[in-house]
Amino acid sequence: MKYGEDFKSKRFRTSLSIGWNPSYDCTEKTIEAFILENFDQDFYDEEISIEITHFIRAESSYSNLDYLIIAIHNDIETTKS
Repeated sequence: MKYGEDFKSKRFRTSLSIGWNPSYDCTEKTIEAFILENFDQDFYDEEISIEITHFIRAESSYSNLDYLIIAIHNDIETTKS
């Protein structure tokens, strides 16, 4: 599904990760956005703008997936508050 200008003019609260994903040994920096609102549509290949307003924590490497998931959930709760 392609979006028109209406999608591009809307603002969505997100929890955002920018970095190297050290838990997965990534060699490229990535940006991952978790949209906090009820959003079930695909926007791959769309150009979007991101406005960063707060910093939660530095990037970390986790010894197992469970710790990473806990950290992500904590980040999302921090973003919501």
